[in-house]
Amino acid sequence: MKGWILVIGLCGLWGCSESKNLLGGSDNASGTQDAKDAGVPAVPANSASDPIVVDGAYLFCESELDNKPKSDKVDVRCSVANMEPAVLKQSAANFSVGVRSGAPVSTSTPELIEDDRGASLHFESPLADLSRLMMSLQVKQAQGPGRLSSSVSPYTSDSQNLRVQGKISLVAMMNHTFGTKLMDTKNWARPINVNLPLRINVFKGNAGNQKATLSFDKMNCAYQGQADTQSPTQPDEFVKGRIYLFQGCDKPAIAGMKVTTSMIQLELLGGDPSQATTIAGVVLDSAP
Repeated sequence: MKGWILVIGLCGLWGCSESKNLLGGSDNASGTQDAKDAGVPAVPANSASDPIVVDGAYLFCESELDNKPKSDKVDVRCSVANMEPAVLKQSAANFSVGVRSGAPVSTSTPELIEDDRGASLHFESPLADLSRLMMSLQVKQAQGPGRLSSSVSPYTSDSQNLRVQGKISLVAMMNHTFGTKLMDTKNWARPINVNLPLRINVFKGNAGNQKATLSFDKMNCAYQGQADTQSPTQPDEFVKGRIYLFQGCDKPAIAGMKVTTSMIQLELLGGDPSQATTIAGVVLDSAP
């Protein structure tokens, strides 16, 4: 995976080597980082009142994208899962917006908002640049300081329902009408353990007989829609295309096995083009 650079840099005596977060303050991340290894900048030691991040905690960022042309600007909402509610508020000053690669993206300044879905950081971005964004949040964990990062995924009611306590969810999209594609990438400063899933469920559209990949630090796994054709028309074939089923990995692996990783990425390689959009997601159980 290509590296990513922070959109806003703090130019000091030695040049732009420190990033400036978008809500005030600064962190010590370098101007260019690999998305698989976001680094662990120094932060103050935990105190008894500091929020602690539980196992399987992650940052997620999402946007409502249905039927939006590439020229549109869209609202991006970032929040945290499997964490104490106070974590995002207390860590908001350590939130930054970066890119996977290429030129910086012009986004609005993130704003902390509380609504019926809880606390979240909102900013506006051009839709055409969403797939290049990578957001980062520095938090305090029981093991010490750590950084969580996430790309943008599509928001649906199904994606919201995937966020079950103690589990990790990823959602990816292909918009066949406008050519928009979003991979869901999650990064952790320290490796975590998850179980390799058997299937990836389709929430909108159809997988047909097309493929998806679930990637980790040192392993890439293939999944395939179970319909006989790319655009199934018969009811039984359409149902088969509602899942991408595990096919194997580029290293010996079986569904259900434990995977130790600091990066997980879901990507849809294809779907039914007769449907405007294919959106699919997966829930990974945290493994001991």
